[in-house]
Amino acid sequence: MSFGIDFGTSNSVVARWNGSEAEVVPVDRHGIPAEWRRPGFESLFPSVVGIRPGQERPSFGWMAKCESDYPVEAVKRMLLGDERIRLGTWDYRGTTVAAALFRQMREGAQRNLVDLSEAVITVPANATGAARYRTRAAARLAGISVKALINEPTAAAIAYAYDVPGEGRFLVFDWGGGTIDVTVLDYHDGLFEELASRGIPRLGGLEFDERLARLVARKLRSVPDPDTMSRKEKLWFRRAVELTKIALSDEERVQFFTPDGSDFTEVERIEFEEAVADLIERALEPVEECLESIGYGPDDIDAVLMIGGTSQIPKVRTEVARLLGQEPVSPLVCEPMAAVARGAAIAAAIMDGQIEDRDIAVVTHYDLGTGYWVGEGKRRFLSIIDRNSTLPAEGSRTAQPAVDGAASLKVEVWEGDATRPMDDARNFLLTRLELPIPVPGPATANRFRLTYRYDVSGILRIKAVLERTGQVIFDREINCFGEDGTPVEQDAEAELNRLLEQGGSLGQLDRERIPPQSPPSEEVQRQPGGDERQAEGDDAKPGPLVVDGSNLASAYRAVREGRKASYRQLKAAVDQLRREFPGREIFVVVDANFRYQVEDDERAAVERALQENEIIQVPAGTKGKADALVVEIAFRRSGIVVSNDSFRELQAEHPWLREEGRVLGGTLVSDEWIFKFRRPPAARPGPTDVAPAP
Repeated sequence: MSFGIDFGTSNSVVARWNGSEAEVVPVDRHGIPAEWRRPGFESLFPSVVGIRPGQERPSFGWMAKCESDYPVEAVKRMLLGDERIRLGTWDYRGTTVAAALFRQMREGAQRNLVDLSEAVITVPANATGAARYRTRAAARLAGISVKALINEPTAAAIAYAYDVPGEGRFLVFDWGGGTIDVTVLDYHDGLFEELASRGIPRLGGLEFDERLARLVARKLRSVPDPDTMSRKEKLWFRRAVELTKIALSDEERVQFFTPDGSDFTEVERIEFEEAVADLIERALEPVEECLESIGYGPDDIDAVLMIGGTSQIPKVRTEVARLLGQEPVSPLVCEPMAAVARGAAIAAAIMDGQIEDRDIAVVTHYDLGTGYWVGEGKRRFLSIIDRNSTLPAEGSRTAQPAVDGAASLKVEVWEGDATRPMDDARNFLLTRLELPIPVPGPATANRFRLTYRYDVSGILRIKAVLERTGQVIFDREINCFGEDGTPVEQDAEAELNRLLEQGGSLGQLDRERIPPQSPPSEEVQRQPGGDERQAEGDDAKPGPLVVDGSNLASAYRAVREGRKASYRQLKAAVDQLRREFPGREIFVVVDANFRYQVEDDERAAVERALQENEIIQVPAGTKGKADALVVEIAFRRSGIVVSNDSFRELQAEHPWLREEGRVLGGTLVSDEWIFKFRRPPAARPGPTDVAPAP
């Protein structure tokens, strides 16, 4: 039996090939609450993990979504950087939590007397190499062998082509809870080939929920105050907003009641459409970019497939139809929530030889290459495997040390757009490699042949051969990503067992309110900002927290792609810091133009905060901008910097930034900030970096 899994940001779906068709396997239908019982929802497994009310065990799926006091959503988004996730009093890596979700899907299938031990798993079309690897690692930890990773739009097209026989060129508009991906595919002679794909991360149903929540709050006579709402009331409010959004796709107006039933309002579909109009407009940009990249127009498209919950909002379907000049395929034919999983199951059947007249071809969506210095502090992205290469794909280049006598060759592996500057938001560092040179000498005598190879799942392997001797210096699958280079699966199995067997204990915390600060860890007691003296019984006042306000306000908001910073998000972070560090002095520093970086409806609040000295605005023209002032205040006051920035340009002057306990990083999980101490990555080296061979 062949299986497919659509591991989604908001919901996941499992499907199987039964010999004649692909059918959904409900893995959590008995847990769905009455208010969520809508057509197609019984096939969904919410990609949510939490802590069971009154217990120490973790919960998953519908129970975590609707009953947990501390649900964690959008785990899939966290696979890009393997962010830490707080469950009760424990922290887990994103890969580990994803593995727990895969494990629950497998166990849910077993309850249907189905052995889900191998599957084709889908990923966003524009998923990075790191996210792909972590997805596969998570499934493998859960006991699911990954036959292949295929892109979600490709899977949807496979399902459509199977259900509606005939060849053609399809545009898949994939808009779910977390991201939007637009892909153009050809289907001829039984072969699916991706021609181009474009997308926007962190733009989906979660952002629509946020806009609708603001609209509801404005319309209510008694506006809910987040600071006075209990934890359960907050969760209820959020779920009510989501249900209202879903209902507005079928009804022109929906009544919304406050958690205590003391107030209500009526939300009209047209109001909601106006509130999200700019989000829909942004979502059309990848459509135009995708067609333009391959020289096609709307008339070159034979069918438009719209998948994912957000794509089914009537205004979204209307605008896509207007742009492309044709009506999308009916959701009765291309099921928006199940098409991806069904297509993955069909793909698995093709690979297993159960369907003999079809094949699959997948292409890359980023340039893959290396970065090197070109002088005067400038760097260049050199592509080795170009975008839109059919997988498996391979490319090679020669490279040598930048200076004579080097003992190693430092190689940075990048994904992105080689035509853009290295610091462009679309370019990101996958990993760093340091290749030892057996016999240091002239740079030209130690030239390497670097071979990059993607397998059909988009998993990367790199081989480095010293040309002079033919010696293989490096040859392995890349499983270390980001600045710290920690292997994805290091200690992951033990961490998964801890999550599943022990869970996260809430102890005696008040489950009706936002939890107070956790007991100070050893890390906090050692911090140079003052807690070490306090732990020893000294009366000395601990140093302040110095918040990089612009950084936290912009976190996870894709500012470079047009989404503005959020003052509400910054305030929520500061409020959480006050709860975790009661009595600690807090300075919040923002850029000179911060008031113009936020949404228009937040500008007045920013002005008031500036007048009342709640936030500090760096003077215009300050060298180093707000970063410099944040670091200087922390240095003079022996404080702790709160930021996700690396401060590379300031590390030479302030080496203490990399000392333990001097920088606190923040992760936004759903609507809750989690703060953990971090060590910023070291400033990148200069002239010893890789140089292209002449």
